[in-house]
Amino acid sequence: MKNTITATKRFAYTPVVTPSGYVVGKAIEGEYGWEPGSNRHFETYDHARRIADGLNKDLGLTTKDAWVITASSMRLANR
Repeated sequence: MKNTITATKRFAYTPVVTPSGYVVGKAIEGEYGWEPGSNRHFETYDHARRIADGLNKDLGLTTKDAWVITASSMRLANR
């Protein structure tokens, strides 16, 4: 019998500013950039942030966890 290990990367939802408004995107820890979370646009940044915060809470992430994950995707842009 073989032992298997499955590893997954953490991700967090984050508000993103786009030319057509604010959206909720997904930042994957240690990967550059973000992925669209949905096609839903919000009128304000705060609304998108509240949605992202709720989704992150559902994932069991603290606000700090989400910031660290999101920041890790931005840091890679400076390399």
